[in-house]
Amino acid sequence: MDLITVEDYLKYNGDSYEPLYPEELEAILERAADIVDSVTGGRLNCAGERLPPAVREKAVLAIFAEAAFIERNGGLSSLDSSSPVQMSLGKFSYMHASGTVERKAFPVSPLAVSYLEAVGLLGRSLCS
Repeated sequence: MDLITVEDYLKYNGDSYEPLYPEELEAILERAADIVDSVTGGRLNCAGERLPPAVREKAVLAIFAEAAFIERNGGLSSLDSSSPVQMSLGKFSYMHASGTVERKAFPVSPLAVSYLEAVGLLGRSLCS
């Protein structure tokens, strides 16, 4: 998905921003974009360049919010089921212990959800 770049993300976060995982930043942004696209039912990839500017702007903000959420919660390793982690956030629960992984939902930033909700990207209609 070509909605964002590392440079855009750095500009969004301001001059004083120092990435917590600079070596993972591009991968974090890609994973954040994948998660946001998944939450929208694939509508971002499906619509591509046809997204209206206001919707595109909110989608980009949602990806930035999700990337920041991933960074604050341990980087890419927080999404990897091979890392021993246990955490809960609202309805989301993730646990890794003795070979068992329980995952009820994607780890989605509440801020990202609010951006997507504001422009109607959380609906379950098919992309046309």
